[in-house]
Amino acid sequence: MKRFYLLVTVFVAALFFLSSCEKGEEPKIDATPTTLDVSKSSATFTVTSNVVWTLTQSGDGNFSVSHKSGEAGTTTVTVSANSYNNTGKVLTSTLTITGASATASVTVTQSPVEFFLSAETLQMEAKESTKSIQVTSNSEWSINVSNAPDWIKSITATGTEGNGEIQVTVKENKNRKTENSYQFRITYGGSMSKSVEIKQDVAQNIAPTKPTGLQPADKATGVSIFPTFSWTKSADEEGDAITYNVHLAENGADWKKFSAGKSTSIALPASFGGLKVGVTYHYKVSADDGFENGVTESDVQTFTVTDTKDLYLDGDYVTYMESSKPKPVILIFTGDGYQQKHYKYGGQFDQDIDSAIEGFFSIEPYKSYREYFTVYKIAAYSNQTGITNKSAGDYKDTKFKLEWEGSGSTGISCDYNEVIRWVQKIPGITSAVLKNSAIGVISNANVYAGTCASYGDGTSISMIPYLRSSSSGMTNFTNVVVHEMGGHGFGRLGDEYRYYDQEAPQDRKDDVIIYQTTWEYPFYLNLSVYPEQSKSFWAHFEGLADYSHVGMFEGGGLYYRGIWRPEQISCMEDNRKYYNSPSRFYIVKRILEIAGEVEPFSHSYSPEQKAQKLQKVMERFLERDVQKTDPNAVKGWEGVPYDFVPLGRPVLIDKR
Repeated sequence: MKRFYLLVTVFVAALFFLSSCEKGEEPKIDATPTTLDVSKSSATFTVTSNVVWTLTQSGDGNFSVSHKSGEAGTTTVTVSANSYNNTGKVLTSTLTITGASATASVTVTQSPVEFFLSAETLQMEAKESTKSIQVTSNSEWSINVSNAPDWIKSITATGTEGNGEIQVTVKENKNRKTENSYQFRITYGGSMSKSVEIKQDVAQNIAPTKPTGLQPADKATGVSIFPTFSWTKSADEEGDAITYNVHLAENGADWKKFSAGKSTSIALPASFGGLKVGVTYHYKVSADDGFENGVTESDVQTFTVTDTKDLYLDGDYVTYMESSKPKPVILIFTGDGYQQKHYKYGGQFDQDIDSAIEGFFSIEPYKSYREYFTVYKIAAYSNQTGITNKSAGDYKDTKFKLEWEGSGSTGISCDYNEVIRWVQKIPGITSAVLKNSAIGVISNANVYAGTCASYGDGTSISMIPYLRSSSSGMTNFTNVVVHEMGGHGFGRLGDEYRYYDQEAPQDRKDDVIIYQTTWEYPFYLNLSVYPEQSKSFWAHFEGLADYSHVGMFEGGGLYYRGIWRPEQISCMEDNRKYYNSPSRFYIVKRILEIAGEVEPFSHSYSPEQKAQKLQKVMERFLERDVQKTDPNAVKGWEGVPYDFVPLGRPVLIDKR
């Protein structure tokens, strides 16, 4: 029986062999080609055999084959990569085909992803233009353009696999200050990516004309150790605001500069300590329009210091800076409690007054309207230093008899008539001029205090001691200057802080209305006795996109309730260097009225006439309103430092 089964097995095997190859033919397998390179796309080879075959795979490649076995004849086998090769090296595998005693092999390599850009940064011209980036790749790729800015007109690709091109078109850049910049990403090789940065040149800027008419004149002698520099205003074809710097050097090489802002004159700052007698100095003035390549320098001039006078005499004045406007705004600074020894050029008087002036112009809108102002300093000798403190029985013999109330009070008074008489020593300063001016009396006393006395005709005197040390930023000397002289004195603003935790009494509300509507020069337009914005003096801010922070906030004018202010917090609350938006508006309005660039309002105008003129001022205001909100503002009065002490309430005098 066993013998029978053995014969059957041999017979079946013989039949199988005879069916796999012809009689007398050996088993044979051929693979063509014997080497393949595959990436994400597929590659093929053929198996030609006279036997049944099977395929096995070995090595580190990551791919699939379409056939793992086949019959005698010709079979096309497709080899496909399962993923991109992101290893950075060539992956190699061997496919082995076997059948009967025959064998063949195919070597499969998988090249690493290659992706090259002809440029990874495109520098575009300021004009509308197009540039291209060439892509060299062995993989699929795509561009990811999201949140493209408006100046990008289009970013398009000519293909999504293999070699191709990316084309970028930009619109014209009209910005003369800032280069445009944008990045987009290109994804390739499945998960890999590269960034392309598009930059666009700033628009061409035309620099201002060079300053001319420099004073001191070229090769001048007899120049003071503290000269005042002046020049003719530069022109700018594009109407840009121009700022000026004076550059000074002994040898014509080691330049030291100081800023005049937008003014066309500036006295040598006290920080320079005075020039040397007998030395010839070189100087020049640069005009800067604030844009790319926007600086133009004057010719270099020289002068020789031969004036040996080294201090102010009593009543001497100096023009700190001079406006080129036909009708400038006048600021006058003087001192009380400064003795002769303090009036050395560059000495304590100069240093303190310069600090007050620069503090005044450190805040908007005065910073942006600096060129509208002419500023004087006038010396006033006192027999003693300091300030009278009546509460302590400490009396000082000073020029203007400044008195500090003391005992925790921050109120100050002085001989107003003597101050007004004294500043009129400056040529051209008359009672009429003082109506459109502001006077600052700086007291040589190290105390925190300040009061402004204002007359109904527009004249004001701000009395401010020079506090030389402060534990709070809100009580710094320059902060008091911007509150008293910038806020009350020139701006005619009311206090927005509160003393009394109660409703403002009716007589107080009535006073506010009188100051706002009947005086020759209105006061307190930053306050309202009505809760509706439509009835306030800042109703014209309602609905403006950039001024949504302007509204009605209860508390101000010394009372917690019954008087409203326009913003949560501002300079008139705690001396911070930020006037709220309506306060800035009314400061600008007064500047433009004095300069003759807008017509002052009259109480006789109809509401329609007032609205028309208000709109014209608003258009001018919006042109230069560069700081619309306080970046450090905290909701409500929580932003006021806990140790803040309000300054003395302003003194309002109907007639002088």
